[in-house]
Amino acid sequence: MFMRGSDFAKNTSSTIDRLLAIHCFDNSVEMVMKIFVDYKKISLPKDKNNNPKKHWEYYDLLKNLEKLPTSSKIGNLHEERNNVHHRGDVPSFETLIKYQGYTEDFLKEVFSKEFETCYDTLSLADLIDINDIRVKVKEAESAFNETRYNDCVGRSDEALQTAVFDGHRIVELAGKLTGYWGGGGESNFSKIIRDDYSNNYNEETYKKLAADVSKSFLQLGQALSTSQFLDEYRIEFIKHRQRVDLLSENIVLDKIEALHSLNFVRNLILKWQSEGLFSEK
Repeated sequence: MFMRGSDFAKNTSSTIDRLLAIHCFDNSVEMVMKIFVDYKKISLPKDKNNNPKKHWEYYDLLKNLEKLPTSSKIGNLHEERNNVHHRGDVPSFETLIKYQGYTEDFLKEVFSKEFETCYDTLSLADLIDINDIRVKVKEAESAFNETRYNDCVGRSDEALQTAVFDGHRIVELAGKLTGYWGGGGESNFSKIIRDDYSNNYNEETYKKLAADVSKSFLQLGQALSTSQFLDEYRIEFIKHRQRVDLLSENIVLDKIEALHSLNFVRNLILKWQSEGLFSEK
């Protein structure tokens, strides 16, 4: 959520993005505070009638962390969020940068002092269940953090190829879709993509040609079917592949281009994972 807010904050020309950035910063803080009270098993405070409240409110959550140096600044962030949400105030670029810094400082303090975890080691890649895919994405993240932007794009693409081709069911399921959409049963398409299709030909030259044609039709069907799994990421996939093609031309890519490829691959992999498309090898 914080990273999404940081992305919105970069687009200073968009009023909507500036509004969304403040919301994301504030939401990321509230989410972490709720995780904290659950982690510490802190009970809900009582209302004015001395009865336990039904749910946590923002400032009640913040009271549990008021010992942290950045807590007062986070209170100011919530006031800014209320101004944005209820009055439609548009924060300036300077305001965004200020609260982006306050939010990150607060998150770092909570994770280091309360969760005993280094904030800087946290990664969206940690949400990926499949180990070899997670490793590839982490390599792309490391390249990005070390400003090796061309390497980041290349390693992001390696992660995507691992997810699609390296035994994690994407191509397997695409093959099944190819069979279903090809008419199934004894349709011409289903016949031509069978492993034994070339056995219909005795002469060696034709047999090899038939085998190549059969494999090509299967690969074409798998490619078309796999593209269906991209859903709303189709355009981002094309842009990512354009960046990958630029690598072979030794063109230097910038930070924004690398981040777009990294975010595209991470988000797509997490989408596929949530849909149950992956399986361990």
